[in-house]
Amino acid sequence: MALHRGEQILATLKTLLSSGCSFSNTVDRNRIITYQESDLPALKLSVGPEQRVADYTGGLQDWVLPVDFSCVVSSTNNDLETLLFAYRRELHLKIMADNTLGLSFVIDSTEVSTDSPVLSTPDGTAPIAEQTWRWEFEYRRSVNDPSA
Repeated sequence: MALHRGEQILATLKTLLSSGCSFSNTVDRNRIITYQESDLPALKLSVGPEQRVADYTGGLQDWVLPVDFSCVVSSTNNDLETLLFAYRRELHLKIMADNTLGLSFVIDSTEVSTDSPVLSTPDGTAPIAEQTWRWEFEYRRSVNDPSA
């Protein structure tokens, strides 16, 4: 069975980011379990609400798939924000190396927003920061079959 084009984008992103990045050892989709310090740095991918942005004759539509990338880091050097900026840059360069992600139906990839870092100090562990970066991936699909 063919996968929905949104699922194809998410699977491609997970594969792309699972190698060659500082956080590549822990790239998860929709993780709800708390990370252990040994898992960090880590990156969580989750999908936001999709929106149809254009209709075309011939049964085609353009959609925007928002994806949140939540980066979780730990450090004893008070450089949490510096780490988050460095990892955000890595993610940006990795995605924008080919803004279509190598998928013929992806039209564009755009970084759209960044949340403020959430800082915490769990008992007996190094300080942790988590920050979410939102990207939008515009893609084209069939009205009759979202995998085509």
